[in-house]
Amino acid sequence: MKEKIALKHVPLLSWDLSNPASALKNNRAMEVAQLTQLAEKNRWQIDIKSELEVYYHAIVLTDIQQNIQWVNQGFQSMTGYPPEFAIGKKPSFLHGKNTSTEVKQRIRENLGLGRRFTETLINYRKNREEYRCLITIVPLANSADQITHFMALEREI
Repeated sequence: MKEKIALKHVPLLSWDLSNPASALKNNRAMEVAQLTQLAEKNRWQIDIKSELEVYYHAIVLTDIQQNIQWVNQGFQSMTGYPPEFAIGKKPSFLHGKNTSTEVKQRIRENLGLGRRFTETLINYRKNREEYRCLITIVPLANSADQITHFMALEREI
């Protein structure tokens, strides 16, 4: 079931237009707010704000079956795919001929074990251009210590 998240519209100020760092800060604040709202709803036992202090371009949130539930704006910038295309799909739609079979196997194993992990793999943009992606996947568990979702923090390297 697709879940829509209400987005709070924040007006741009004049300095946002000339200061990309300010716009990035606003995006990060909005991402923290949206994910914190989901964390509260799902009773995840995680501090979203501290998790998002690392450097990343894209965030991909999946359910336990690895179906994409939510992506941030950086996902479209990095991959070329709009959120409405990605939602409901598995992240493997970004894989291609040069995506390592061994890395994909390690990802499956770590997801199955419910471990936090980091991997580097080759993904493909919408225009089929390949790029190296460093992903850190964080399992999200509820108050009963059951993993309900995975959050992938991704950056192009």
